Amino acid sequence: MSNLEMKTIDEKVSLAARMPEPSQEFADGLWRQIELQPRRQEAKRSLFGQVFVRPAWQMAVLVLLAAMVFTLVAVGPQHVLAQVQRWLGYMPGIGFVDLTETRYLVAPVSVERDGVTLQINQAVAEPDSTSLIISSPGLPDDGIGSKPPDFDNLPVAALHLPDGTSLSVIRQDLNYGGGKLVFPPIPKGVYQITFVIDRLPLLASGAAPEDWEIPLLLSPASGELPEELFPRPYAPTDASATANGVTARILQVAQTPEETALQVQFEWENPDWELNFGVFPSELRDDLGNIYYPIASSNQVASMVVQEAPMETSPALTSEASTFSSIETYTFPALSLAARQAELRLSSLEFSISDNAAFTFDPGASPQMGQAWELDEQMEISGVPLHLIGARLDIDDQIFPDEQKPFYSLVFTFRTQVDQPRSITIFFLETDIDGYHGGGGGMTEPGVFKIEMLFEQLPQKPLNVTIERARIAQEGPWEMHWQIPWTGDAVQPVREVNPEGVEETHGGLTLQVESASFNDVASVVNLAFPDLPTGGRILNVLTFDPSQVSPSRESQLYLEGSDGERIEMAQSVALQTQGEEDPGRLIFDPIPVDLGSVTLHVPAVERFLPGQAAFEIEVPRDITFHSEEFSVSMINPSGEQQEITQTRWVSPPWELDIPIEVAGYSMHFTQAQVERDLDASPPFRLVLTSEPLNRELNRIWLGALHISSIIRPDGSKGSNDIVNEYMRVYGLYYDRLLTENYNSIYWKVKLIIDVASPDGLEVIPGSYKVDIDGATVWISGPWELSWPVSGR
Repeated sequence: MSNLEMKTIDEKVSLAARMPEPSQEFADGLWRQIELQPRRQEAKRSLFGQVFVRPAWQMAVLVLLAAMVFTLVAVGPQHVLAQVQRWLGYMPGIGFVDLTETRYLVAPVSVERDGVTLQINQAVAEPDSTSLIISSPGLPDDGIGSKPPDFDNLPVAALHLPDGTSLSVIRQDLNYGGGKLVFPPIPKGVYQITFVIDRLPLLASGAAPEDWEIPLLLSPASGELPEELFPRPYAPTDASATANGVTARILQVAQTPEETALQVQFEWENPDWELNFGVFPSELRDDLGNIYYPIASSNQVASMVVQEAPMETSPALTSEASTFSSIETYTFPALSLAARQAELRLSSLEFSISDNAAFTFDPGASPQMGQAWELDEQMEISGVPLHLIGARLDIDDQIFPDEQKPFYSLVFTFRTQVDQPRSITIFFLETDIDGYHGGGGGMTEPGVFKIEMLFEQLPQKPLNVTIERARIAQEGPWEMHWQIPWTGDAVQPVREVNPEGVEETHGGLTLQVESASFNDVASVVNLAFPDLPTGGRILNVLTFDPSQVSPSRESQLYLEGSDGERIEMAQSVALQTQGEEDPGRLIFDPIPVDLGSVTLHVPAVERFLPGQAAFEIEVPRDITFHSEEFSVSMINPSGEQQEITQTRWVSPPWELDIPIEVAGYSMHFTQAQVERDLDASPPFRLVLTSEPLNRELNRIWLGALHISSIIRPDGSKGSNDIVNEYMRVYGLYYDRLLTENYNSIYWKVKLIIDVASPDGLEVIPGSYKVDIDGATVWISGPWELSWPVSGR
């Protein structure tokens, strides 16, 4: 055995770093041999020529070392040594693990039945849990045949052990046909397990083969092999921050060609708090101006704790007896190879709290439907004031299943502080009265909570109500900086391209490619819009054309390479900017290194056109409400339009005669009606409906009217933020905005105005004065703009 063979992996790479670099001919020949090796996924090339081999379980040590030799040629030996030193102790998809006490699945295992494949991508048995990552390659996202995805019934999964016992799943984070499943730990010394699942995740019953059973053989994660296959983390120095009594500290960082993982410890002093992970905003930044956002776990669309795993009932105590802590893992896209510094930013943290509050509500001897109570009771939850200001009794649309009758709904209104270092985000109400069936609700506007309680029978005695399961937001910010332990020469991060004369015009709007830049994390295209009229501005470059309904779920805004492949919009990467966001800056995924040219496809552009109009409308007194059924036009997962019947509470309509003209569009509002939804904001909405109008003028389509001001009957200025959100003529909830077929150019426009009292309990009657200062329109394309990206 040679001296080289007896050395550790770090020593081998150190020795390789001192050896002469191999010739180009040798490297090319070696790469051709690697290409002949069977592997599941092609090596991923970055823009600047480095080649990374994904850490797939089935790759042998020889292939890994060969890839290292090739990387030595591409990026230099010291660069590789720094990379290998952190390829230990982190398992993508699983997290940070202690490999010395872990068993794992060496290679993916798959079973095919009737043309459907179930694959176990990873299986990792740690001392405290066992995790499996499964997938079903090739399944269509919108279901098999006529059976759409089933999001209501989760699969039943288990691990069978050699002694005949079974471990039931305790948590499932699922996507269509796959996901991550977590089980209790398997006993020490057990290496053979059998995974069983009654049906593939989120598939409807009968859509695919069921009752799957796959034997798995685990290996100890010790010795040289797993250390070479799994990225090893490094510990940054002094990467910590403290804000409002909570300290955040980065313990470990793992960087791979696909992702960057951070293990973060949080410490606080209040024993009644427990950290809720995954719900607070975070971002990772580097010294190149790139911003990276968290990657969703397995693209999950359904998550459920099936049963509580054996664990401590409170957060772990740190070495200081008065301090509690929690350790969490964040996953981001891979940092740029050229980055030398990084920063993790957290804006707020959310905690579950165990302390409760209580109040008593007396509805009186004979409460009536629609009755409202003004209340004034002050409470406090974890130091945050909570003010109970009102209640309202009504009928809920939900039907009591046993007796086919509706629930009685009691809605309480609370106010709390906002824009403070600590605030309440959610809470629930409980009572011990017979016939109580729970409820729900939340913050309907800043600082206002509406929480509903559902009863089988009309409550006619005082209720003792407790506030439970509250959560609070603790504001930061926490900003943690560190140096990336990267050696070797710097990598040129950006290729700049400044094409000339690349422009196209549709609907009177010219799009011009001003510049483009390409690096190893993103492709950035900067558009200019010459010759915009005075007062007009571009709002958005759209990912689809709202004038069309396409069954395709793919974005229509993308780059197309000269090889015919699509480069999609970047989902988790952005750029640091100064001032307002530039609607002409588009960020896509990185392009392959060998592309000769790209084509930008733009389906439509949203634009603001100035225009003035004003009108006044009278809301009558003593408005009554009744329930009515209405049809909702929805687009199903297959892209087909469906009609769904729902129920709403509305007032009797009354006639209007309000003609207006804005930005060249004429419309005539002929009907008004008040809608009531106590769980929405605003709870009372005045809806104005127009006669059908032609939304299309020379390829320019009306999208929305922009209300500049609303003067309420008492002279106060009404909020028009919610109004403008609801009055768009297109969007996910366009059923509220039109009665014509979606493909028709003749639509009815609906304007929505907030007519609720400040406490949200009643309608404010009287005269409302409305001013409009313009319209949002979209211009249909498509624009197709092509330019070269290489010097060839």
